[in-house]
Amino acid sequence: MNAIAPDNLPLLVLAAALALAAGGSVVAGLALARRNRALGKALAVQHERIDGLERDLGAILTCSRRIGDRLADSERARAALQKQLDRLRHHAQGGDEHLAVEHAMKLLSGGLPLDEVVRVCELSEGEAEILQSLARFRAAA
Repeated sequence: MNAIAPDNLPLLVLAAALALAAGGSVVAGLALARRNRALGKALAVQHERIDGLERDLGAILTCSRRIGDRLADSERARAALQKQLDRLRHHAQGGDEHLAVEHAMKLLSGGLPLDEVVRVCELSEGEAEILQSLARFRAAA
């Protein structure tokens, strides 16, 4: 058997330590490489999720703009309809009186007695007399 010389013992311990360190470094390097690959995959998944969320956000913003445009159009249409309704109400309020006066004028021109025109058209006697005078004036003209 070969005996190890006591002078070589420190060298042998140093060589063994270096061998263990090198082996440990290789193992640590492999573990680090595995971890880097796992982190790279996780990072790729996160990038895909972010890209998907960015697409979704873009679609939501586009939809929101369209809804805003539709609301503005609807508000303009509502305002136009409200103006038209207000005009019709105003015309109807004055229109009923105008129709009653025209009806009374036709009745008076047709020879209906004054008291009948007052009753049918719901006018005062003074209003009916004014209309009768106006009817006579128009007939004479």
